[in-house]
Amino acid sequence: TRRSSDLVGEPWNAKTIADEIGYTSIATQGICQYLRQRGTLPHAIVIGHDHRHHSHEFAQVAAKTFLMRFPRVVLLPGCVPTPLVPAAVRCLQPTQLGVMITASHNPAADNGYKVYWGDGAQIRPPIDRDMLRCIEAERAEGQLWALPGADVPADAPALQLVLAYYRDHIKCWTEQLQLQLPGPCPPFAYTAMHGVGLQTLLQVWEHCFGAAHRDALAVVPAQALPDPAFPTVHFPNPEEGPKALHVAMRFVEERPRRDLRFLLANDPDADRFAVAEFNGLRWRFYTGNEVATMLGFFLMQRFQHAPLTQYILASGVSSRYLGVVVRHFNASSPHAPKFRFEATVGTGFKYLGARAVALCAEAGNLVLLAFEEAIGYQMGNWHFDKDGIATLLAFTGVLRAGHAAGGDFWLDTHLEGIYRAVGQRPLEANGYYFCQPASRIKPLMAGLPLRIAQLQQEPVAADALAITACSDAEGMLRLELAAAGSRGWLIFRASGTEPKLKFYSELLAALGSDRDTWRGQVEALVQRILQPAHNGLTR
Repeated sequence: TRRSSDLVGEPWNAKTIADEIGYTSIATQGICQYLRQRGTLPHAIVIGHDHRHHSHEFAQVAAKTFLMRFPRVVLLPGCVPTPLVPAAVRCLQPTQLGVMITASHNPAADNGYKVYWGDGAQIRPPIDRDMLRCIEAERAEGQLWALPGADVPADAPALQLVLAYYRDHIKCWTEQLQLQLPGPCPPFAYTAMHGVGLQTLLQVWEHCFGAAHRDALAVVPAQALPDPAFPTVHFPNPEEGPKALHVAMRFVEERPRRDLRFLLANDPDADRFAVAEFNGLRWRFYTGNEVATMLGFFLMQRFQHAPLTQYILASGVSSRYLGVVVRHFNASSPHAPKFRFEATVGTGFKYLGARAVALCAEAGNLVLLAFEEAIGYQMGNWHFDKDGIATLLAFTGVLRAGHAAGGDFWLDTHLEGIYRAVGQRPLEANGYYFCQPASRIKPLMAGLPLRIAQLQQEPVAADALAITACSDAEGMLRLELAAAGSRGWLIFRASGTEPKLKFYSELLAALGSDRDTWRGQVEALVQRILQPAHNGLTR
């Protein structure tokens, strides 16, 4: 993702538009050169774009540039959610590459360029590194190709094929999950965050469930339509909780019938999914790890009799708790273990997607769930990137099953029930610090191992966390921790799109363990390691 300028919030002007068009040209030229070096002659390249400022212009520049070297480009018409591009790559075979112009959940002044490989997963090592080298070579040469003036026509029939493919695969998945059987879905509020998810969600919803249950979905009207200015929210990332969801929260609180307790959200390009719950007095915002726990438990319940080897995949900074849940289900099965849990070395869906592709290439394997703590989820073998729309429909299964079980269903109580059934609970403490300018993050990260080695030589208080090991892989610094007989971990990494230094932690603990104690211990250790005041870090 690239900002429209070096200053967050600076408005688009003629210079920044020209700069970004130039960057789009250079990036696309570099990708063309990479494909030619590989000896690849793509049968098709798919391009989609969202509703952000100048996304259409950038998509046109990319399409024209690709057509300078390759015979067929499929430009999807209008504004589309991100999940439709990897779906298009899978549907419109043979296709070598997909490009999505979007800045996802970043502020309004941003836009970005996202690339998918021919298997529908994000580009990953070594493809991404080699492609970037070609882009940098084009940048160094500084020669922009002369592009034709006429726009590349959008391919409306192709979009209809992709939508049918997408709807049919999600419907097949919901039927496998038996989502129709538990009965009606409890009502919930939905916000598209001024993004492009609503229209596709409604199409898929009616295709899967018919019009009968449409009333369960109460759309937040103030954020329903695409608007690149994001007028009701500064930072349209539902992961930020009340800072981003305050308009949707007010919609729930002021609903005359007082019949809403669940709030489900997509980010603006609809590849992420968030959940919150209102009990009439206070809100509960569920982390990506907690949503994954509820989804994973539900999916394993539904698929525990399937004759497949089924995988749960977690990114490098995400919770390992579903590994405990996997052992619980396998131990209760009279047959050989059928669920498996893996955590990737890296973070993000380029690693998760690559692993899912490899697993699904072998007969008898099913990727039941792949997830990252940053509210991204993928299910099934039919495409390999996060999908907020498909996840929302699957999560209604959690709501339907809880509602059908009778009683007063609350997600908070349901989650505690999972912990009791498994016999352990996860404690997480995640956060971040701003580091301005972003160029300071790399040297700061480089100095952390020495700082950690110094702390390992110091005595550890009885109520503090001890660092037992430290390792560095894929740009992440991982610490193994010991605390009162239990073991946990703490990871530091730099954000890929923002001037942030992030940290993630988890302790798999006994049921009676105190969450606030763990958070306090982690916070104290993070402060000692990062020394925010000394290093000019802010929150």
